[in-house]
Amino acid sequence: MVIELANIFENEGSVVSFDRLVPTDGDCADERFPSGIVCRGTVANHCGIVTIQGMADFSFRAPCDRCAAVTERVFSIPIVHTLCRTESEEEDDGIVVNSDLSLDLDSLCYEDAILSLPTRFLCRDDCKGLCPICGVDRNLSDCDCQKPSDPRLAALRQLLDDSMDKSQED
Repeated sequence: MVIELANIFENEGSVVSFDRLVPTDGDCADERFPSGIVCRGTVANHCGIVTIQGMADFSFRAPCDRCAAVTERVFSIPIVHTLCRTESEEEDDGIVVNSDLSLDLDSLCYEDAILSLPTRFLCRDDCKGLCPICGVDRNLSDCDCQKPSDPRLAALRQLLDDSMDKSQED
């Protein structure tokens, strides 16, 4: 959905509301968003400053970063941006430049949704993950695997073993 901004930039006090399901199939297929992204909010000109404020609600499906179980979680994130016609010399992540006076709402909501995701996607906060030796899911069962020893400490381990052998001989 493209929102034309010319009328909003020119008329102080003007407001355009939106309530849109951003599709995540078709040309921009992203199966991680099984039901799309629902965006609601307004684009408004307050005292000559054009802002977009709203919320995006979506469910996100991906494998857990620790145990690889496919997990789906629901998110609700704010969408807050200031819109301007030209680039300023200051860098600000909240400013969206609209030199052609149009706003692609779908791509903005999709980008905000992606950027709001956690860096580690877990099935639950206390996920134990997979055993690095046998591969069993530690959330479902325990294993008897011994943690492998660090080869850099082999010389110290040998020294400790030799001293234990000497103490048993005495």
